Amino acid sequence: MISVADSTLPASLIEAYRSARYRILAPLSLTLQIDQPEPALTKLLNAHGSAAIVTAVNPGSRLLGAEENAQRLAALRRVVAEHGVAAWPARGESPLGEWPDEESLFLPGASHAFARTLAESFGQNAFVAIAHDLTPRLILLR
Repeated sequence: MISVADSTLPASLIEAYRSARYRILAPLSLTLQIDQPEPALTKLLNAHGSAAIVTAVNPGSRLLGAEENAQRLAALRRVVAEHGVAAWPARGESPLGEWPDEESLFLPGASHAFARTLAESFGQNAFVAIAHDLTPRLILLR
């Protein structure tokens, strides 16, 4: 894991990731915030052990067109399905609207290592990992 101090990402970008709201859309509706425990995840994490939120859109925080982002998200869904991991629709949302919403996947049962591999393979700067402490953590990759 790369610390904020060791990251090559601009501080403003890291802050945008940290302040984003990560919304799980189905089968439950829940909004997660980085470093804020979410007790509503207790049952889910007791059953699955861990979870992650990963996206394939806008790699490296470079804005892409809607069609290319849709293709990338579909490719992420295929890879996740090939590994037999559940995938629920999710979205990263900027509370102040500085960034467009980013379609993502909430992956109950995904290990930290699997989520990291996915995020890296789709060119992402970071992903969100959740463990038994019920707290979403921003995992920087650069």
